[in-house]
Amino acid sequence: MKHSDCVGAKFVLEGATGIIFRLLQSLCGEDWTSEEVRLTRREPTNSQPYRDFFGASIRFSSTEDSVSFSSDWLTRNVPREEKRVEARQLQIVRAPFSERIRRHVAGSLGLNALDAQTVADSLGVSRRQLFRHLSAEGATFDQIADEVKFSRARHLLRSGDAPIAEIAFALGYSDHSSFTRAFSRWSRMSPAEWRRRSRENP
Repeated sequence: MKHSDCVGAKFVLEGATGIIFRLLQSLCGEDWTSEEVRLTRREPTNSQPYRDFFGASIRFSSTEDSVSFSSDWLTRNVPREEKRVEARQLQIVRAPFSERIRRHVAGSLGLNALDAQTVADSLGVSRRQLFRHLSAEGATFDQIADEVKFSRARHLLRSGDAPIAEIAFALGYSDHSSFTRAFSRWSRMSPAEWRRRSRENP
C-alpha cells in the first residue's frame, strides 16, 4: 500500500497502530503489555493522551509505525483466529502477482534483502517465474521496489523529524549517499530539499 499517496495518511497510520494495539490486548488478555510504541509523526505539544492510551514508552518521529512486545507472546495459540488467518492467506494468493510482490517488498524494507532471488525464494517460485509473472502484468521487480521505497521515503520525510540517515537505513540503504542518489533520481531533488518543500506546501 502506498501510504504516503493516501489523503490523511498519517492519521490512517496512527489509527491503525491504535487498532493493532487494542487488538493485541483483546487477543492476548489483560496481562499483555507492549514494550514500545513507535510513531512516525512528530511529538505533539501535549503527548499525554498518547501515553494514556498506549500506556507504554512512545518514540515519536520514528521511521516506522509499530507496536513492540515480547516474543514470548508469539508462542501462545489463539484458536478463534486460525480460520481468519487461513481466509486472509487465501485472499493474498488470489491477489495480482505484482500486488503480492509489492506487499512483500513493503514488509521487508530495512529487514531483509530485496533482491529478486530472495523474494522469489520466499514466495516459492523461481527467479525466472517471478520475472515472467510480473512481465505479464506490465511490471518489473525494480520498478515495484523503487515505487515502494519512494512512497515510504516520502511518508517518513513528510510526517516526522527522523534524520535522513535513519530513513536511509530504514529503507535498506547502507549509507546516506546511496539513498540520496536514489531519491534524487526519483524526485529530481535531494531528500532534504523535498522535506523542506513539503513543509512549505503541506
